[in-house]
Amino acid sequence: MRVRIQEIMIDCHNPATLARFWADLMKCRWGSIDERLAVVEAEPVRLTFQRVPESKQVKNRLHLDVQVADADEACARAIDLGAQRSGQQQLDDASNGYVGMLDPEGNEFCFVVDNAGGWEQLATEALAQNDSRTVTASSTSRTL
Repeated sequence: MRVRIQEIMIDCHNPATLARFWADLMKCRWGSIDERLAVVEAEPVRLTFQRVPESKQVKNRLHLDVQVADADEACARAIDLGAQRSGQQQLDDASNGYVGMLDPEGNEFCFVVDNAGGWEQLATEALAQNDSRTVTASSTSRTL
């Protein structure tokens, strides 16, 4: 069986509300599994929202980068849906870069603009350099 990330699980207070926000933002389908879980079809992985009793306390250790062609347009749309700007942003003269945002429950995410392809090229080159260093579990053994 191929190992892959099935979904990204996000803790929240109101799964259906947050799933609806993300589905509207990403223009994709969503559904409630029950009052504790809701899921968004955000290809290539699912976003799943699970109800938890505690509130968000600190900065997320993981956040979503959402690629868009126009940061201003994406931010305006997200704000209309209930998001807010985090105050962090780095855009060059051609508007390539990122804008930090907060979803309706305060989870961080970024709108990323890479119209020049610079980030995609850097990531592709880094992965290609490491192809020869990739080790699979079947090709190694470890004695504990």
